[in-house]
This record gives sequence, C-alpha cells and structure tokens, in this order.
Amino acid sequence: MMNLSLMMKIEIPEEKEDVQKSANVLVKGPKFMQSVPKPAEGDTKSKKIFQTRMSPSGFVGKIDNFNEAQRKATQDMGFGGFLHLQVTELPGDLCKWLVDRFDPYSVTLYISLDKRIEITPMDVHLTLALLISGRKVEEFYGKKPKDAKYNEVLDAWRKD
Repeated sequence: MMNLSLMMKIEIPEEKEDVQKSANVLVKGPKFMQSVPKPAEGDTKSKKIFQTRMSPSGFVGKIDNFNEAQRKATQDMGFGGFLHLQVTELPGDLCKWLVDRFDPYSVTLYISLDKRIEITPMDVHLTLALLISGRKVEEFYGKKPKDAKYNEVLDAWRKD
C-alpha cells in the first residue's frame, strides 16, 4: 500500500516555483496546490482537513435499505452504479489531496508539475457506472414545498 503522507511532501524544482502567501506561512508551489495556514504556536487541537456531508458508510447503508421502487427509480435515472457502491471510508488526507489538485475547468487532476490525468466522461462512466449522456436529470433543489410535481416525486420516493 502506498504511503499517502509521502505524496503530500512533493518537492518542487526551484525554476518552476510560484510563491504565494497564506495567512501565516509562505508557501512555494504551483497555483493548483493550495496552502494550509500554519497552526498557532501551542495549538494542539487536531483539525479536520476535509469534511463531507455524509460518510461513505452512511451513504452505502442508505442505499442498502432502499426498497424495490427506490432501486428501480435510481436505476431509471441513470444512477444504478450507486446501488453497487461498496466504499465505506474515504481518508481525509486523500480527499484533500484530490480536491487541492483537481481543476474543474479543465477537468484535470494534477499529480505533479509534469504529470496530470485528464478526466473524461468515459472515466466517470467506467468508475461509477453513470450514464455518459442522453438523459437530463431534473433538479428540484430550492423548489417550494407547494410545487405539486416536487411533492409527488418526494412522496413516491419516501414510500416503503
């Protein structure tokens, strides 16, 4: 198994440095590598470096408890790959490393100055079994509870 803490200590050649200043620490590195402020002297509290809204084990647990109608709806929407997800943990250091090095505009993961991975729709499809194209998923976020279509979908989803 690869030691992820070693990956976090990448040495950057002098000629390709870009100097940035964070709150308390002078950080040298490419623009895509974000800095972490230096803790105050004597601060011994551990701080979370990355937090998600739901743990992977909680997500997998919710999916495992889906009834047949919920499973079918998930499959029909093109998210059937999530029904077979088995990841139960995501190391915080790895998540932060990925987020810090991912450029959403170019959809590229920068491993180092000379190594990068361009993420394609096919990569996402092969990894998560999500549809590449063809269906638009209607978003209900922010709709008022009085919206009949929203309530119909929500009620159907919550039924056992």
